[in-house]
Amino acid sequence: MSVKPAEAFPRLNSDNSDSCPLPVDEIQEYLRLEDGDGGFQNRQLRFVRTAHAFDSDYWIWEYNLKDGTHCFVTVEKSGREVMTGMDWNTGKLSPEEYIVNQRRRSGRMQ
Repeated sequence: MSVKPAEAFPRLNSDNSDSCPLPVDEIQEYLRLEDGDGGFQNRQLRFVRTAHAFDSDYWIWEYNLKDGTHCFVTVEKSGREVMTGMDWNTGKLSPEEYIVNQRRRSGRMQ
């Protein structure tokens, strides 16, 4: 599978958080559960962009933990399936590079 340059990922027609299949409060609850040590704070969640890549639609947010660690959270919709994921961005990746990296790490891309 060939990979488009990250900057070539087109935005969705509705390039905003309101078009996301999960409401923001559900994303915040997911992050509170994942960051059990209290590192996540609701006020820190910032919508970055949407993207269409690898036959999926993405909504991308970012936030910082209390210690300053930068993190991304994504909502991915592929057909009827919706997945949420988060991870630390220790490699200082762009949102688009993060999508590619997450797909590689999950084994969904060669």
